[in-house]
Order: sequence, then structure tokens, then C-alpha cells
Amino acid sequence: MKCFLDLSNDDLSNNNVSNNDSSRSNLERTDSSRRGTRLFAAVALVAAIGWTISAVGELPSWIRNVEANSALQAVFFRMMSLPGGAVLFRRPPRETRPALADLIKTQPANAELYSLRALEDEQQLDSASAETDWKSYVEKSSDKIGAQVALADFYHRRLRPADEIKTLALVANAPPSAAEKLTAPAEQRSWQSFERIFGVIQAQGLPKDVSIAQYRAWIARYPQEQALYARFLQFLVSQKEYAAAVEYRQGSVREGLAIYEQSFQPLWDPELVKSYFDLLRETENLRKFLDQTRAALNANPEDLNATARLFYYYQQEGKLDVAQQAIADFRAHKESSKSPWTSQELYICARLLEDIHVYPESARYYFALYNSKGLPDAQEQAIAGLTNLLLTAPETPIRFGSGELSMYRDIATMDQGPGYLNGILSLLLNSSDPASHYSEEEQRAVPYFHRSRAAELLVW
Repeated sequence: MKCFLDLSNDDLSNNNVSNNDSSRSNLERTDSSRRGTRLFAAVALVAAIGWTISAVGELPSWIRNVEANSALQAVFFRMMSLPGGAVLFRRPPRETRPALADLIKTQPANAELYSLRALEDEQQLDSASAETDWKSYVEKSSDKIGAQVALADFYHRRLRPADEIKTLALVANAPPSAAEKLTAPAEQRSWQSFERIFGVIQAQGLPKDVSIAQYRAWIARYPQEQALYARFLQFLVSQKEYAAAVEYRQGSVREGLAIYEQSFQPLWDPELVKSYFDLLRETENLRKFLDQTRAALNANPEDLNATARLFYYYQQEGKLDVAQQAIADFRAHKESSKSPWTSQELYICARLLEDIHVYPESARYYFALYNSKGLPDAQEQAIAGLTNLLLTAPETPIRFGSGELSMYRDIATMDQGPGYLNGILSLLLNSSDPASHYSEEEQRAVPYFHRSRAAELLVW
């Protein structure tokens, strides 16, 4: 019995221990579960708070400062319950747009509501509705200029440069406001709109006609700003719109002359040359120009830029023989000083002489250019120049006269074999040498051969 009891007591004791362990385990599990629930709730609350803070940071600028408990707050936000409390959540555009439409019905004159709905339209990628709302905003707004800028911003976002420029032009051409009476021109909204227009033109690579029209409008808006005339003139020169360069008559003559001076090139387009000398003549600066050019040549007789200026001066005065002499003097000085010829010098002299129809002299320089080494395309330029001479004036006798120019000696040897250039040279010499006493029929054949060789050169 004792043993039984002992066993019984042992079993009972073991049962008690087991029960106690089970109770403790259940309690631990319960505590753990409670702690897990509290931890989950805390994490959820922190996550919700963090999301809300993050969401506020990412809110569009137009709703970040919506007044609390207002009609607009109800439009853009709705309250949602989270374990940590109620939180305002941003409504998507598919909900805000109908809500704004209802609000507009009650306040049809409120321009800001149209702009808010336009922004929400854009969020939902409804460009047509957005444009309509932006235009309504312009119509309803008391600040027409500011509203038009907002509409231009919409066109900019939609990559519609023509509409953006058209809208900005309304701002740019608007009369000055009283608030900007003492504001410097460059800080005025009109001026800044013109600057923005040209930024769009450049970014989108729009045609130069657009720029010309806007420059004219800019000058009309600010007729007293002399820097605009210089800016416009520089643009016209860069675009080779020489006929339109006469805008200087409405602006600063000094600025205009400075742009011409800075942009001068020995091979200017004839229209630009005429425009430049017309300006010099009208402003009585021709004598000053001539004196300065001669002074530059006295200081450096090999100044080809100054030589070209002197050449153009006499060309515009109708004294072509004196213009030709300017090139001859340049050549003579290089001969006497034994200065080497550059390919660019040969090409410029050939072109200038061609411009005043001194074709034989021009041909000499083209021949020398063919044998020069300064330009990688010297031979191509020489052949093109000779071809143009033969096609332009096939009946003109092109012969070599007297005159000591070392480049002449290179002509016969520039082609080591019986190549095209030697053949053309022989043809030119044989067909135009007065000492050859060609028959009348042979003389009449010269234009034909010139054209024929020119055609062959084009193929070459």
C-alpha cells in the first residue's frame, strides 16, 4: 500500500508539476500573443503615420495648403480609420474631378476652381478637358496675364510649342502695367515672356521666320531698347537674312555698325555688303571707314581682312579697276616679301576677283589653289571655281598676261601626268592666245569647248 500511495503521491506530484508547467506555458503564449497584437498595432500605426507624412510630402503643390474643414478639403481628402486613429487620405483624380464640378456649379465665378480641376484633369491624362478648364481659368481670372502664363505652362507640359508661343505672345505684347512702371525692362513680365519665347524656339528648332516675327514684335514693344536692334541684326546676319538687316534704321546706328564690324568676313554675301555700305553712306561714315582701312593696310600690307574691306569700298563706289588693284597690291607685297600663300588667301582672292568679273585673274588663283596644301579640299574648291567660271562666261577669253607671280610657275607642273587640269590649262591657253591667230570658226568654238570641259569637270 505504501508503495501504491507513494506511487500515487509521485504521480499526483508529477501531475501537479505538469499542470503548473502547462499553465505557465499558456500564460506565456497569451502574453506573447498580446504583445504581438500590441506590436502589430504599433507597427501599423507607425506605418500609417509614416505613410501619411510621406503622402503629404508627395502631395501636389496645389493642395498642400488646403484649409482644414473646408469644402476643398472634402474634395481632395477623405477620412479613413486606422488602428491608431483616423487619417486623411488623398482622393484620386477620378473622385476629385466630379467633386470639383459640383463645387463649380455653386461658385461658377471662382476662377481658382477651374485651375484646380485643370490640374486634376492633367493628373488623369485628360488633356482636352484640362485645356478647356485652363481657358476657363483665363476667362474668369482677374489676373489675365498670370492666367495666360499658366495656360502657356500647360502647353509647355504637353509639348505644344506653337500654342505656347501664341499664348506667351499675348503676355509679351500686353501694355505695361502700373505696377511695373519703375521696373527695369529686363525684369518686366513682358520682356521675360519674349525671352521665354526664344527659349522655346531654340529648344524646338523652329524656323527662322518665327524668330524674325518675334524679334519685330519685341522691338515694337520696347522701341527704346537699343540692345534689341543689335541682337536682331546679329541674328539676321547669322541666318544670312541680309535684306532684312535694314532694321537698324529704327534702332541704334552705333550698335548696328558695331555688329557689322564684328561680323565682317572677306567673302560676305553681296546683299550684306550693300547693306553695310548703305549704312556707312547714310551715316556719313564712309570716309572714316576708308581712313581706318588704309591705316590697317599701312600697318600690315598682308592683312587680307583689310584688303577685302578696301576692295568692297571701291566695288560699292563702282570703281572696279581700283578694287582689282587692291588685290594686285596685296599680291605684289607677298611677292616682294616672299611670303608663302595660304590656300585660304588664294581662294578669297579668286572669289573677290570673280565677283567683279575679272575672270582671267580669278582663274590664275584657282589654278594655284589646286596645287596648294593648306586645305584638305583645296583641289575640289579649285575645280569647282574653274567650272563655275567656264559655265558663267564661256565666251570670255581666259589667258595669262604679264605679271610676275611665283604661283604661275606651278601651273604647268601641278599635274605630273596628262591629267585633267593640264588638259584644261592647255585648252585655255591654246584657245585664247592672241598670238595663235585662230580662224573665225575656231574662235566661235571656244564657248562650246568651255561648256564641254565644264560638264566633264562636274562629273569629275
